[in-house]
Amino acid sequence: MLKAVIFDMDGVLVNTEPVYYKVTKEILNENGHDIDYKEYEKYIGMTNECTWELLKQKYSINIDTNELIENMMILKDVIIKRDGYELIENVESLLENLKQNNIKIGLASSSPICDILDVTKSTGIYKYFDKLITGESVEKSKPSPDIFLKAANELGVNSEECIVIEDSKNGVLAAKSANMKCIGFFNKDSGKQDLSLSDIIISNMRDIDYDYIKKIFNIYKK
Repeated sequence: MLKAVIFDMDGVLVNTEPVYYKVTKEILNENGHDIDYKEYEKYIGMTNECTWELLKQKYSINIDTNELIENMMILKDVIIKRDGYELIENVESLLENLKQNNIKIGLASSSPICDILDVTKSTGIYKYFDKLITGESVEKSKPSPDIFLKAANELGVNSEECIVIEDSKNGVLAAKSANMKCIGFFNKDSGKQDLSLSDIIISNMRDIDYDYIKKIFNIYKK
C-alpha cells in the first residue's frame, strides 16, 4: 500500500541545476580549469562534499573542500537573491493533492539543510513536507540508498510503501537500491540523465497526481 511519496529537490521541485552549474564552472575557471555541462551531469545528485572531492581529484586542485563549498554558496546566494527560485510547474498542486489524500510527504536532497529550508520556505512549499532529509545527515551520498532509507524511517513507513520522484541517474539508483518504486522526471536542465531504471519516466509534472502515482505504485508492486 502506498503510504509516502519522497521528492528529490534540485531539478524536481525547483530548477536549480543551471545555477549550480554556473557556480561550479566559475569556481573551476578561477582555478584555471573548465567544465562543460555534459561533464557536470555526472555529479548531479551528489552532495557538495562528494562533488568537490571528485572535482579536486580530476583537476588536481589543492584547495580545502570546505573553502570551495563556501565560495560556491556565496556565489549561489548572489544569483538566487537576484533571480529567485524557479518552482517546477504544477509542483505545489501535486503536493496539495497528495496531502489531501493523507499521503506522507518527504524531501530527500543531497543539498545542505540550509539550502533545503531556504528553497522550501521562500517558495511556500515547506508546509507540505512531513520530513526534510539532507545528504549531510547520512554517511554515503546518492547513488547509495542511505538518504531514502533514512527518509522512510523518519516518515515511519517501510521502503516498500514509498515511491520516489527523481531527476538524476544517481537519485534513481539510490531509490531502487532502497527497494522503492521510482518515477523518473526528465528535466532537460538536469542534462541527459540515464533514468532507465525508473519504473516510469515522465517529462511534465502536469502529468501526475495522487491517482496517477497510486496507479503506478500498484502496477509495479512486487
